Amino acid sequence: MMNVYFASAIENQSFDEVQARYVQVANLLESRGFQMTNRNIQDRYLQQSCDSVARMREVVEYDLETLRQSDLLLVDYSIPNRNYVGCTCEIVYAYLWRKPVIVFVGQSNNGQRGWLRYHANYVCETVSQALEYMVKNYT
Repeated sequence: MMNVYFASAIENQSFDEVQARYVQVANLLESRGFQMTNRNIQDRYLQQSCDSVARMREVVEYDLETLRQSDLLLVDYSIPNRNYVGCTCEIVYAYLWRKPVIVFVGQSNNGQRGWLRYHANYVCETVSQALEYMVKNYT
């Protein structure tokens, strides 16, 4: 079973909203034979309220180690006009570590960005399209 790290916007969103998104994507991945490596988003969510550099470093290093142990990165870039700082950093790390990067952008214009297209193996509109590509190319 291929291990997938899921990157998505967390900051300035409610914990319930973030958790629901992670559970939904984890279930979709599992139904297609993949496993989400970072299903428990508690630590990632707490990153937005880190009040110390040491705690922020701990969270980022944990996320990077989880990404390093994963086989593939799936990214939700679907919120228009959002700065995806953490997700963008995770894309670059995955690219440098030669891990496939699959990005779905929804109705945003994020899919037109040259730097994203350069670092991603596949950019599409919906999570369903991303999963179809993953099944076809990575199972």
